[in-house]
Amino acid sequence: MESYEFYKKVDPDKLILRDYLAFDRTVLANYRTALSFYRTALGSLAAGLALIQIYQGDVLLVSIGFIALGLSVMFLATGVFSFFTTKKRMKEIYNKRELHKNYE
Repeated sequence: MESYEFYKKVDPDKLILRDYLAFDRTVLANYRTALSFYRTALGSLAAGLALIQIYQGDVLLVSIGFIALGLSVMFLATGVFSFFTTKKRMKEIYNKRELHKNYE
């Protein structure tokens, strides 16, 4: 959290093009990270459902399928939480000027 506190001192009026481009890269990286969490959650959900449906008689594989379903919920929740936390931090850093209206 220490590095985050440093950015609160940034004066938006003194930013140069490189800083704006870095902000854009961070926004895109946040979206990319969220999508990777969603993709992992979807894959885990599909694997869990497949194990449950295909191996209905095998208790071990059905149990693994339910664990995969639980993991998919965890991955989804982590991705959503991470995305909105980072988005909030980015808004706080650049709230003095309306730099990126698309990031709302």
